[in-house]
Amino acid sequence: MQDVLNAWSAILTGPKPHALSADFSVLFAKMQADRMAKRTAENCRHHELLTEEQAAHQKRTKQEFMDAYQAFYGARSPR
Repeated sequence: MQDVLNAWSAILTGPKPHALSADFSVLFAKMQADRMAKRTAENCRHHELLTEEQAAHQKRTKQEFMDAYQAFYGARSPR
């Protein structure tokens, strides 16, 4: 997750800021969804209010982010 945030920051605040690619935008959106689901689940756990649906949603968004992360960075790594 930190890799994505660092890349986002570098793209937008670097010496030559440019628009995010469509692939990166998808990855960033999935990361944001994962962060929000994690935060919601942690808050609910803290207050002992976590439902099975919320736990499943957190697990699903985490897997979607991880899949997008591997697809994005895996396609760019040297073989």
